Amino acid sequence: MSEKFMTSSIYLFLDLIVVAASGWLYWLVISKLVPISVVGQSTAVYSLVVLTSTIVGLGLEYPLLKKTSSQGSKIIGSSILIEIIVTVIALPFILSFLNNIHYEAMQGISIIAILMLISIALGFVARYALLGISASRTILLIDTISTVAKFVTGFILVLSGFGVLGVLLSFMLQALISVCIALALINNTLASFGVTSSEIGIFYIALMISVVAGGLISSTAYMVIPASSMAQTDLTSGSIRIGISLTAPIITLLLASPKFVLSLIGAEYVSGQVLLVILAVGILPFALATNTISRFNYLGMSRRLLFIGLLQMIGFIVSFIILVPQIKVIGAALSILISYSVSCIPALIWSEKILLRYVANTLIAIIAGWGISYIVKLSIADGIINEITTLLTAIVVTMVIILALKNTSITEVRTLLQAVFKKRLLQPKEVKFDSPIWNHVFLCKIFGTGQAPTFYLTFCNTYGEFIFLYI
Repeated sequence: MSEKFMTSSIYLFLDLIVVAASGWLYWLVISKLVPISVVGQSTAVYSLVVLTSTIVGLGLEYPLLKKTSSQGSKIIGSSILIEIIVTVIALPFILSFLNNIHYEAMQGISIIAILMLISIALGFVARYALLGISASRTILLIDTISTVAKFVTGFILVLSGFGVLGVLLSFMLQALISVCIALALINNTLASFGVTSSEIGIFYIALMISVVAGGLISSTAYMVIPASSMAQTDLTSGSIRIGISLTAPIITLLLASPKFVLSLIGAEYVSGQVLLVILAVGILPFALATNTISRFNYLGMSRRLLFIGLLQMIGFIVSFIILVPQIKVIGAALSILISYSVSCIPALIWSEKILLRYVANTLIAIIAGWGISYIVKLSIADGIINEITTLLTAIVVTMVIILALKNTSITEVRTLLQAVFKKRLLQPKEVKFDSPIWNHVFLCKIFGTGQAPTFYLTFCNTYGEFIFLYI
């Protein structure tokens, strides 16, 4: 025991020497490449982050050192949760301080400082969790790798003329590498919260079904960015309108007959019907969050983008740590739902007013479709006819209400379907049609590649909205 204690102490001492020596060498080299003002600004921001991370640490290193070997995932999970909460509370103060100083590229510096603070806070827990199981040699290895990465990155970025941003980015990379490696290494300590491999398999299948169901939404969210750039206007409202209108029947289908959908894959997956329902409910908030992220990417609203991203991450991690130990895979599904639901709140607040109408119409259609299909399900004897009738009712009722509320039109849907299935068109073609919604223009550009053709669908309606879909 005493030999193990001394060996761990020696490795930790060597780690301190490596960190101190590399820090001295780093600043020795960097100071030769940049003006003293860059060094001063970099150290001011970095020192603020380190000071804040020390405060948010709350002395948790001592319980981690004492309890990690015996309590494992319980003490680590609790510490991560505390660090996240306190770090989020500290963010407004650090942003307020940074806003009061007037450096160049202040917006970029603020984002780097926030990411650095989060990485250092999580790395703090991971570091002392590893020390709590006497893995000081691992700490030495992690610090050596991250220090080399910091030195190389800082040298290249400073030579490239990034100045303060280059120095701070190198420190952020060091923190990110350290926390990623450390968290990966303590994965066995965190364990799987008692979730069996069969439960994980069922959860994965349900998750993949929900991912496929939301595929159109994610595709439009990605492709609306280049479309907006070409049109030189924000097209995300039209993108989400098309996406949620065509995805609503699929959501209703999953809500109406989750058991039947899972049984198509295998009878052993039927027990995951509750998971599929929860994940299906999360598709709509996922649509709002994803399209809002695309919108802010196009508009360059990095602070709002960062805020939504942080909400997603914090919402997932906090709910995952709290719920999974208690209710296993259902907790994991709820964590995903909570993550997107929390992040879609500011997305709705910052969205255009017309989008609220589209979302409300979609919700009405989904609820009505599910309700009527449920009544149909109860009125027919159990069996394959019951399931098929329920599915058809869910799809038809939802789509009829979507059309009745003018989220989309029959002409619009028909034209989309024709474009998708009419693969013999290999040249760009302009198709004109009479529609009360669109201003008689539908462009279908189809490029043959020798394999499956690629479709680029562009719409322009009377409201000036453009949609650019990649299928």
